[in-house]
Amino acid sequence: MDQTTFVDLLRAVVLDGLSNDLARNWQEPPGRLRSDERALRSQWVSQMSDTDRQLLETFGSEAARAALFGVLAVLDGARKIEDQSKGHLELRHVHAGETQLLASSGPDIPVPPLHELLS
Repeated sequence: MDQTTFVDLLRAVVLDGLSNDLARNWQEPPGRLRSDERALRSQWVSQMSDTDRQLLETFGSEAARAALFGVLAVLDGARKIEDQSKGHLELRHVHAGETQLLASSGPDIPVPPLHELLS
């Protein structure tokens, strides 16, 4: 798997359809034991107009995209989570004994940044 395929799969699996999942979970929280907080959010969402609900879904989708972008930026080393003297991160796809480096935060490892592919 190459970087573009990986990011395309993340986009499809994590981001696409997210607003529908959010709306469904906000209106009818999953699970038999719902917390008071979940019930309150569900009641709040169910009282919204369609326009307000769509706006809320857009905010949720944008937040998810920003979070995914941030994680990819950490894997790429564009956002630091620790000093590089302590080590670096690498993301690899392994298939049939072959390894493909998808991301690295190492300073001397030339891998195009994943977070830019998400944009």
